[in-house]
Parts: sequence; C-alpha cells; structure tokens
Amino acid sequence: MQLTEAIRELWRSWVGKGGVLLLITLFAGAGYVLATYPLDYGDRIWSNPNVWVDNPKAAAPTWTNLWRDEPEPAHLVLTAGEPDNVREAAAGKLESYRLPFTFDYTQPPSFLAITLGNVSYAERPPLIDISLLRPDGRSVRLLRHAVRGPREGEVGPYERYTAEPLRIQLSTDESTIGGLQEFLAAEFDLTADTRELRGVVDRALFGTPTGEGLTFDPLTGDYAVVVEAAFRNPDDQLGLVRFVAGGAVYGWMGTDTLGRNLAEGLLFGLPVALFIGLVVAVVETAIGTALGITSGYIGGRTDLAIQRAADIVANVPVLPLLIFMLFVIGPSLGVILFVLIAFSWPGLTIQIRSMVLHMRTNALV
Repeated sequence: MQLTEAIRELWRSWVGKGGVLLLITLFAGAGYVLATYPLDYGDRIWSNPNVWVDNPKAAAPTWTNLWRDEPEPAHLVLTAGEPDNVREAAAGKLESYRLPFTFDYTQPPSFLAITLGNVSYAERPPLIDISLLRPDGRSVRLLRHAVRGPREGEVGPYERYTAEPLRIQLSTDESTIGGLQEFLAAEFDLTADTRELRGVVDRALFGTPTGEGLTFDPLTGDYAVVVEAAFRNPDDQLGLVRFVAGGAVYGWMGTDTLGRNLAEGLLFGLPVALFIGLVVAVVETAIGTALGITSGYIGGRTDLAIQRAADIVANVPVLPLLIFMLFVIGPSLGVILFVLIAFSWPGLTIQIRSMVLHMRTNALV
C-alpha cells in the first residue's frame, strides 16, 4: 500500500481524522515552541524561582470555576509605568498612581504583593506611600517606604531598583500589619495584637469585622491601590508600580508548588515528547516487525525463544523501572529512549507472528 492510499484510508474514519488533526496540532505546538522559546528556557526561566514569585502556589486551573457554586479568586496583576496625577508640593512634587480593580469573591486573595522599580532621584530619596481604597469608602495604609539614600562616593542622579525591582510581600510585611492594626482600631474600635493579625491580613483588608473576634465578612466591590511618591526634584521619577493579588486559580493548567505555570512547562516539553514518541515508535516497530517475522517464519526453538522472551518483557513494569533508573543515573534522554524501546516491542512481535503463521497456512497461487 502506498503512502497516499494509507492516508486516504486513515481519513475515512472519524477516529483517523481525529488522530491526524491531533498530530498536526502537536506538531504546530512544537514548532511554536522551537520558534519562540529561548534555548535556555529550562535553566534561565523554568528553574528560576524569581520568575514565578508573583504567581499563586499550587493553584487550580481557571476553568475549574465553571462548576463551583462560589468561584475562587482569579489571579490579578496590575501594572503602571506613568503616574495618573502629578501635582506640586511644598518641597517638590507628588506623583500619584491609581490601580483600580473589582473584587467580587467571598474568599480573600491568597497573598498581596507590591513591586517598585526604576526609581531615580537627583538629591534626596523619595518617600513612597501605598494605601488600599475599599468599597466602603475607607482607606488602609499598606506601606510607607523610604528609598535608600546615596552611598558613600556615589554621584547623582541616583538610580534604585533598576536591575532588580523591589518586591514586598504585603501580606506578611510588618508595616502592612501595623497599618491594618491602626485601621481596625480607628474605624471599627477593634483592638488586636500584631501576632493575631498576621494570619488574617488578607481577610481583614477585604472584609469587615463581624464583631466576634478576628472574624470578617467578605466586602465585595470596587477597590483601588493608590501609590503616592513624594519627590524633591522635578526630574525624579518612579518608573514601575506593580500590584499583585494572588488568586486561587490560574491559567489553563494551574501552577505547581513553586508557582510555575504548568501550561508553559507542558508546552516547552512538547517538542521533546514528540521526538521521544517518534523515535520509540519507529525503532520499536522495526524491532517488533523483525522479531515477529523471524519467529513466525523460522518456527521451532527460535519461535519458542522469541515468544517466551516477549512474554517476560511484556510483564516488566516499565514506569517504575524508568523512574528508578532516572533516579539512580539522573535525568537522561538516552535512558528514557533505551527503556521505552527495550520494553515496547513484545506486543507488535506477537501480532506480526500470528499474521506470518496465518500467511504460511494459506494456499498461494
């Protein structure tokens, strides 16, 4: 049968069409990865915890919210590079960044974080205030940060947080906990120790006290993170503000315990997986066909030896063996190929042998 005839026969059934379309999709995905992903993606990105620090940990895929009675919070990232408002102050200028968002979930975010970057100043370091405006009209001070001053011998203009932006985990920051403590005391007459607040920061920021200890009812609606930077010189600036409210769901495949996007990891591994599949399929087919023809054509002790070897190999648990060898030897593409090829041929060998035996008994004209 020629290749065109085989493809035509394959295309006649819905299963065959589905297989062909799936194979085309996989090859298209592999081509996309090879064209867009850097060659050092594994070492520079996938294995670098700093890349995934703003992602939620062990989050479920976003589509799992479709069948939940109460949807889990989605992951939220807000970024600003230019101030929304600049006004003159007594000692310089005041830049204001406003990051609005709507929060309609009964569960609080899994964490809150703020990132500041590309700060430059000519004389005195700026002072940065960060607050959260709530739907009830109240405001909570989240952070007050003084940028580090000039080092000894350093000449202005001074640049801070350029190569490595400053990231602050607000959910565990002492300044945020202190601001929340003052807020609860002033607005709700609720006195709480900082140690008691440490585990309920996110719930308190996105809720109102119930009046029964440190328990809070969800507060849904429109929120806004306001960042105000006080500068001495008109040319001073803050070039990056990023606010993250960690979600309980993320992306198409979720994340692992380090926050890595599993969809990216699976996509990056697609070309290697296709390579392994193609190599194993070709070599296993060649070995299985050759042994099956030999077993069925020669027969006798040769047939007996090949069939008993096939029975033994077919009953070996391949996956535990592969995991053990990779644990002992280390990650190796060669080991994976060897194990899969060495233990994949028995099924085809038995099938080819039966076909050869059937052909031997037929009367050929």
